[in-house]
Amino acid sequence: MLDLLPERALAHKVVLPMATGGSIAHMLAVDYALKPVLSALKAQEMLHGIFAVDSQIAYGEGSAQAQLAPELEQRLNESLELFSARWRDGPSRSIRNC
Repeated sequence: MLDLLPERALAHKVVLPMATGGSIAHMLAVDYALKPVLSALKAQEMLHGIFAVDSQIAYGEGSAQAQLAPELEQRLNESLELFSARWRDGPSRSIRNC
């Protein structure tokens, strides 16, 4: 769905790339496939990406929430804290909403 975004959709934005895959053999997809696309969309700053193996996620059925493996949940929380700090300290509010 990234191909539906306008060319400069991520200009002046902080981006936290995330991906899931069936095995760790797909781990480099974040760096070699996702990050170049985000760069082409003019992301201002890309944080270190997060890759999760499908086995680290227990998908909920119906209205049940997904359950994350503890190590994945810890990595996500740390990355989201960094993302939040970078977003707060980043471009001015008027630029953020471009």
